[in-house]
Amino acid sequence: MSDIQGDKALASKLNDLTGIDVVSMVRQGAEKIRSAAVLRVPVNHGELRNSIHTRVEDHGKEIVGVVYTDKSYAAYVEFGTGPKGAASHEGIAPEVAVSYKTSGWWFPETEISPEDAKKYRFKSIVHEGVRYYYTEGQAAQPFLYPAAQQAGPKVAEDLKRQIEDEMKGRSI
Repeated sequence: MSDIQGDKALASKLNDLTGIDVVSMVRQGAEKIRSAAVLRVPVNHGELRNSIHTRVEDHGKEIVGVVYTDKSYAAYVEFGTGPKGAASHEGIAPEVAVSYKTSGWWFPETEISPEDAKKYRFKSIVHEGVRYYYTEGQAAQPFLYPAAQQAGPKVAEDLKRQIEDEMKGRSI
């Protein structure tokens, strides 16, 4: 998750203001980041893309916009897995430490559709009547972090401008 820091002087003035709907402004900003993530997410079946959501948390003096997915495998897509993920992690969310499996592994055919197994051209063996596929993981395909990095500065700028526009004519 990425924090977007605006003008500190402006933030301190917010404590004295009433009637400005900052929650809606933050919601709009989070939606811009969500939209950027939707455009970046790799699509296989569309399930991950359709699971990217936003929420706004109002903690009194702090209002936080959150962009998230509820899919358990999203982190595997974002950061990659296994040796392939480790090899492609450089520069992706530098503050996040990820532990990667250092060797490939076998998994049963029940974990993947036959179409996807064919598409990815996994090596396979049959053991005791069960087909197993071999993988060395997948490369990182970041979508959330780059979306926050790309859209975040614009969102902060827009939020600052919207608040300044609201403040015009008010005495502070």
